[in-house]
Amino acid sequence: MPELQDPVAVINSLKARIAELERQLQIERAAAKEDHEAAVHSSVRHLRLHCVIPLYVGDEDFDTVRAEVRKSSPLLVGAIEEVWNLRDAPIPENAKAALFAAANKGMDRW
Repeated sequence: MPELQDPVAVINSLKARIAELERQLQIERAAAKEDHEAAVHSSVRHLRLHCVIPLYVGDEDFDTVRAEVRKSSPLLVGAIEEVWNLRDAPIPENAKAALFAAANKGMDRW
């Protein structure tokens, strides 16, 4: 096995290469996260082109839910902005009540 001429230089060179690769990995992870968030947001918007509307049917204040989603699931920040709140729907209150009951807080599928 041939002897290394300058093992310290080799070690320093490898350390520099590792640091460079770690920086590159951080950049790529950040870009992937942004791409994923944009893809989720775009996907929800594309559903609306097909008359599919995400609708919030829960009891809790929707602004509180939005804040919780932003905190716990940052990748869904764009998507939560595409959700419509049933409480704000321009329909009679008895129709809203029927939809809330039928949806069972999002637990029942029709």
